[in-house]
Amino acid sequence: MPEKSFRKGGYVRNRKAFFIFIFAIFVLFSSDSRAASLSLLLGGEADTEGQSYVYTGVIGESPLQENLSLMYKLWLDHLTYEFEKDNDTIKAKAPAFQPALGLKLRGQGSSTTLWVGWEHRNTSIKPVRENVEVRGVTDSLVLQFEFDKWTEKSTNFNIIASYSTENSYVWTRGRIKQELSSYPLGRDLPLRIGLEAVGQGNKDYSAFQVGPLLEIYSLKKNASFLIRGGYKRSSSDHSSAYGGIELFFGF
Repeated sequence: MPEKSFRKGGYVRNRKAFFIFIFAIFVLFSSDSRAASLSLLLGGEADTEGQSYVYTGVIGESPLQENLSLMYKLWLDHLTYEFEKDNDTIKAKAPAFQPALGLKLRGQGSSTTLWVGWEHRNTSIKPVRENVEVRGVTDSLVLQFEFDKWTEKSTNFNIIASYSTENSYVWTRGRIKQELSSYPLGRDLPLRIGLEAVGQGNKDYSAFQVGPLLEIYSLKKNASFLIRGGYKRSSSDHSSAYGGIELFFGF
């Protein structure tokens, strides 16, 4: 990821971010608003160009009506990447947290979720260069759209798109998965196979990646392990391979 993928904020709003964090914890775990169900997501991705991303997410869901739920999310992640500056290779580390609220609308075998969140990210670089803009703390409003659809033949379509106001950064992902247990040859195999495509970027940086995925799920479908990988191309004229894993637990 290049130098200008994240723009340094003009004011370090640590106090605001701290109170948002405390509010998110209160919403997720207070006795008066405890979610009817919780999900835990863990995962990470790395490529051969020195970029990696790991995350932990807790998502809660409280039904409001038969087909409408209030959603809560607390997301923690850690991003690392490299870029060239003044003939030096700069290594950046950028941990972040993001509390968010959302609404989920359920349809016939499908769901649509709209999220509004606040991301607090702190980027450090090594070696330190005063003329590098990405250093420091940024706070950003994050808007996210999710669509998920299961067909009668156990085919899943999933689309996610998010937008960050701090640097006009857009991240999109589309996936298609098929349960092998829906076919005679895979009836006793709790496996899903599929394909994903990811596009991301802003005016300073963009990247596209595509590759296959394989998912193993529990018979109760409240846990799964997914492995994925493929080809990645960025606007920095770099081509690389990438790989990642994802774990899901529902409670």
